[in-house]
Amino acid sequence: MTHKRPSGLALGALLLLLLGCGHTHHTGKHVRWDVKTLQDFDTAWLTEGGLYPAEKSTIAEMNELIAPDGLHKNSPREAKEEILVVVGGYIDKPVKPEADGDMHILLKDDNRGASITAEVPNPDAPDVRDSRFAAYFRAVRRWIADSLQPPPSPNNPYHVVITGVRFFDDAHAKTEVHPVLGIRMAKRQ
Repeated sequence: MTHKRPSGLALGALLLLLLGCGHTHHTGKHVRWDVKTLQDFDTAWLTEGGLYPAEKSTIAEMNELIAPDGLHKNSPREAKEEILVVVGGYIDKPVKPEADGDMHILLKDDNRGASITAEVPNPDAPDVRDSRFAAYFRAVRRWIADSLQPPPSPNNPYHVVITGVRFFDDAHAKTEVHPVLGIRMAKRQ
């Protein structure tokens, strides 16, 4: 029996299939993981002028945004997600890593009782540590550990300003800040 050598086209197609066309998708429990951790194709928009200035936003404005139809776990970054936002609010519950390794921050609005989720990836996770933004994730997590002491509670809220990237989370059908790239204390307004 003679075997035919695969054609260059067949080998190329197989290589593209195995490499995912150069675009990595986390195939586990994470939705749009490469977008959430800024490891998708084009993040030049984020650093061309440095991380600042960012667009000032409110929790209410973030909650008014509607995710595009047809968003799924492997959807690429949407144009409306190519925005660095600065949003203020308060934290009144402890911030700790969740099961997915991200730190989830529930940021609440002083005036309306609205809230958004802001997430900080684990910079030491195997699928995050090579991100060129891992140092930002590490610095934010360190700031949270050092600055939110004693831990936030309804009787001891912390007023903060978060800088991060707008993200449409189809799993929760809402807008988030993911990832958080900066955080600082703010005065209550």
